Amino acid sequence: MPKILIVAPNWIGDALLAQPLFARLRKKLPGIVIDALAPGWTAPVLRRMPEINEVIDAPFDHGELALGARWRLGRSVRSRRYDAAIVLPNTFKSALVPFFAGIPLRVGFVAGISPRSRAGSPRWATLSGCSARRGTAPSARRSPPRAKAPRSICAAGPISRARSTCFRSPKSW
Repeated sequence: MPKILIVAPNWIGDALLAQPLFARLRKKLPGIVIDALAPGWTAPVLRRMPEINEVIDAPFDHGELALGARWRLGRSVRSRRYDAAIVLPNTFKSALVPFFAGIPLRVGFVAGISPRSRAGSPRWATLSGCSARRGTAPSARRSPPRAKAPRSICAAGPISRARSTCFRSPKSW
């Protein structure tokens, strides 16, 4: 059963706009475990979404780097052995916890190169493997060989260059 960590948006409205992504992942990968890493002010919203199994509190203030705290949180999350992480905020610091957790496949958007420049479900829908407009899978490349991700996940490279990812059927999981 695949396990995915979602690094949730920092704003309540954006967290609500992310729910179609969670629903698409559930539909495409039945039995998937979806956990979310979220700040305290969006965690209650995510806890009420039926697609989310567990919400991990991110104890960081908005705009705070807190590198040591992110490293400690990443190390504590490591024992959960996630297969992939989807980083919804397009900030470097948002990708640090999955990196420190050693999650082999980390995907998301980098500011300025996403399909849409604003947050929302059309942009995040591409992370589930379907275009919000046409219902077609985006072009995707395999993750780097060192990632050792399951074959049923293909990704558009490391988080620093990723545009989108495509999740396929978990038959091999």
